[in-house]
Amino acid sequence: MDQLVYYTTLRQQAEILLQSRAKTERSDGDRLKLLHELEVHEIELEMTIDELSRQNQELENQANELAKVNFSLVWQQTLEQRNAELSDKNSELHINIAEKNKFLSIIAHDLRSPLSSITGLSEILLEHIKDNNNNRIEEYATLIKKSSFRAMNLLTDLMEWVRSMTGRIEFKPRYFDMAFQIEDISQIFVEIARLKSISILIESPPVKPVYADKDMISTILRNLISNAIKFSFPEGRIIISSKENRNELIISIKDSGIGMTKEHIDKIFRFDEIYSTPGTNKELGTGLGLILCKEFAEKHGGRIWVRSEKGKGSEFKFAIPVKEQ
Repeated sequence: MDQLVYYTTLRQQAEILLQSRAKTERSDGDRLKLLHELEVHEIELEMTIDELSRQNQELENQANELAKVNFSLVWQQTLEQRNAELSDKNSELHINIAEKNKFLSIIAHDLRSPLSSITGLSEILLEHIKDNNNNRIEEYATLIKKSSFRAMNLLTDLMEWVRSMTGRIEFKPRYFDMAFQIEDISQIFVEIARLKSISILIESPPVKPVYADKDMISTILRNLISNAIKFSFPEGRIIISSKENRNELIISIKDSGIGMTKEHIDKIFRFDEIYSTPGTNKELGTGLGLILCKEFAEKHGGRIWVRSEKGKGSEFKFAIPVKEQ
């Protein structure tokens, strides 16, 4: 009995050992299988990483190509824009050259007239002197003098305009008393105005010093006052006034003369079509004065304009920026 129990116990222990060994063998098999699966997954992962790396490289190459194409497009657009700007400037330059050529042709034509008169009248005058014929000598001399003055005025205005256009007139702003300057320039024309019985009145003069080029402002005032006298009827009045409007000073020269039509107003500030008409006493002008006024006003960052009606006079105004001291 004891022996049977002993063998039974041994058998059970053997079964337990066999079962344990089987379990161990199964665990080792599972472990091997798991390792194999891990190796497979690792290989698949490496393949995936390689594929992703390849795709990433392709994307980088495409991005570089796109960057090159984009740079090329931007450069092309920049070139097209610059070409368009150059084309516009070239067209503008051709227009300016054509306008200036036309302007110089008009000047040459206008100069030819008084110079031809001087030449012709001088020859007639010489013939009268040779023949001791004093008839009309004074008349011819007066006509020569008028033609000479007209030619001289035209050349003076032309030289002033050329100096302005070529930058040879330096812009030199400084503070000065505008009221005193208006009074000073007006005094130059008192005697000329008196010959036509025209009075010059200064109303509401500027009270503050202005920052501007004194010589240029003087040129503007001289031209506008001279024109006002030229186109005013005898016994007329010229009123010079000023007012400060926001950030600019506006000077007005108003006459009660012959006035202008809209068609004439559109021409007076254009250098491609010089416009000049005789005054009320047949005074002649060059047509350049107002062009100079426009140039000088714009050099100050200002402007010039006119309001006029045929038979009711004209009011010229120019404005320059106000700069506080």
